[in-house]
Amino acid sequence: KKVADAPVSNSALNAQIDGKMGIAPSGKTNYKDVGGGGGGYGASSNTPSIYSITLDENDWINWSAADLLVWFQQKKKFPDELSLKSIEHEMQTKTISGEKMTQLSQSTMLSYGFTDYNHRTKLMEHIKALLEQHPPGTQTLKIKPNAPSNNSNVGAKAEEKQEPKTSVDEAQLLQSAKLNESQWKTWSADQVWAWICIKQGWADKESMEYLFVHKLNEYEAKLTSADVNLSGSKLKEVQQDIKTQTLLKAIGFTFSQRKQIYKDIDSLLKHNP
Repeated sequence: KKVADAPVSNSALNAQIDGKMGIAPSGKTNYKDVGGGGGGYGASSNTPSIYSITLDENDWINWSAADLLVWFQQKKKFPDELSLKSIEHEMQTKTISGEKMTQLSQSTMLSYGFTDYNHRTKLMEHIKALLEQHPPGTQTLKIKPNAPSNNSNVGAKAEEKQEPKTSVDEAQLLQSAKLNESQWKTWSADQVWAWICIKQGWADKESMEYLFVHKLNEYEAKLTSADVNLSGSKLKEVQQDIKTQTLLKAIGFTFSQRKQIYKDIDSLLKHNP
């Protein structure tokens, strides 16, 4: 007669869950790799559950990519069909850390391997809640070891800084974004924003400073809002409003940014009447 299996302890169950979910080791946690992924019945009883790892949400901007992945796993269990190793590789390779929290969106999360829509949406809700509870303005980015010090323009002048121009040819970026400049009248507000980002050299956010990216996100939210909704059908209005530049001001662009964006819009409309 078969003897019933011994009941499994909570710690063993947590170890199995952790093994399946794949904790990413981080300097901010007490996680230790005991080999074999840390899961299964043979896992060490000293291996902490992922739910016992504490991350300081007041200081999310200083989380490493590993910390962020742990936080994702704590907030929402990963569906079986997701490749955690692939996601971890993408996040580590592209340094998707707390510093880039405000850049995360449905599209960027999808590109990192979060292919389950419902799971991705739930994580975005948690991100939104975190940013509302601990706004970017309350965060202090610590200077990383061996990182060059630049104390002069990190604060108030961050939005005026000239961020690195993308190395990819502008025509290629327009083609990839499916932006036909001769069809500008049909563009949605999202497409207009994508076009502005390409023309201004704002396409590669990963190489930009955190504060500037946060400012760009504010511009995008305002430009695509119901109040402004700067679609292609309104570009003519912007071109004609050379003196007051009402719409561009409403978005929040600085004077130098408005000057360049107006120049690009004027050129677009003149070459594509």
